[in-house]
Amino acid sequence: MNDDSTFQENILVINRYDWGYYQSRYFDEIGEGPEEEGDSLANSNSAGLVDIAEARQYVETRKKQRPSQRQPPGAGVWMYSPHAEYMFGRFGFDHPRTAARSFLFFSADTKFTNTRLDGLDRSLRKNETSDKRFERRLREGYDFF
Repeated sequence: MNDDSTFQENILVINRYDWGYYQSRYFDEIGEGPEEEGDSLANSNSAGLVDIAEARQYVETRKKQRPSQRQPPGAGVWMYSPHAEYMFGRFGFDHPRTAARSFLFFSADTKFTNTRLDGLDRSLRKNETSDKRFERRLREGYDFF
């Protein structure tokens, strides 16, 4: 959730109910989009990030396309996670909070132990058993309450 600590770290949290199926505010403007065959949540488990100057044109040209066929814009990216559910996003901003510096898009099924970012030589999370994770958290003073 967004709170004082995320604000201090220049992070904006986007949770699962903040977009897609749960946010129908703009359906009259952008439409729901065609569905993917066999993936009824396709329009909720995908997202496009574009520069605000290109957003309206991007939406107009791509809203009639299925999510798997949408090409990224010149200044942005299109992300589609087939059959995913519970989508989340995290924006990282510069210090004055005027420009986004990073965006992480993931679902409840994302395997962070198998996920790497460009420039990292390791995965985002170390693969540990439940027992090892518990022991590590005890050593680190994790508050289990």
